[in-house]
Amino acid sequence: MHIPQLSRVEIYRQIRVILVRRLIDIGRLCIVVTGSRIHVKGSLQFLPGVAAAMTPGTVQEIFKEIRSIRSITAVDASLDNWMLTNKITQTWVPIQAAQTTEARESAEPTILFGCNESS
Repeated sequence: MHIPQLSRVEIYRQIRVILVRRLIDIGRLCIVVTGSRIHVKGSLQFLPGVAAAMTPGTVQEIFKEIRSIRSITAVDASLDNWMLTNKITQTWVPIQAAQTTEARESAEPTILFGCNESS
């Protein structure tokens, strides 16, 4: 049985639904959908006024949910305030805003949403 691939626009929409449902400030993120790979960069934080604190478990659950979208084979994150310390266990730790994560090689995106041209 052949399961059709989702369009990049539909994948992007599903990612936004996940983030909005969890009250994430999507204005602070750049989401790039390249084929079946997702690139997320920026700051992962709650909307202003949300009293809950962002925890490593919350970050892990967000990316687990994004990876579960049909047609997704990989999710890369380059966040200003969180760092993935173990890819196998998906362990996230908070980092200072002044620190940056390791620079990643970037391919020409197929479709780009929510990103400044300078990103």
